Amino acid sequence: MIQKTGAPAEALAGYKNMMLGFIQNLSPEIAASWAEKQVYIALGNALTIAASMKIDACPMEGFSKVEYDRVLGLSEMGLASVLVLPVGYRASDDDYATRPKIRYKSEDVIIKI
Repeated sequence: MIQKTGAPAEALAGYKNMMLGFIQNLSPEIAASWAEKQVYIALGNALTIAASMKIDACPMEGFSKVEYDRVLGLSEMGLASVLVLPVGYRASDDDYATRPKIRYKSEDVIIKI
């Protein structure tokens, strides 16, 4: 924030202390859950950006997190995989791209409150 805004460190000390205090006061389990939720916020933004650029993306769960972490060396960096987001352009001969989509009706999944 100091580099981006040019604000002096002293002016941001309260914010820094508040953020560090929030994170340090979480149990390891709550901290991990909170961090995973942050990943989903970033995922939503990434999907929106990809769609706006006409880039295909397909968020995925149900992968071997242990293997991903091992292959990518995430554990050594103190990190862990949460989801996979393949991005790219579909093949022009992709038959699935032109098939009708099967979706639930909006009224079956959305409740107006």
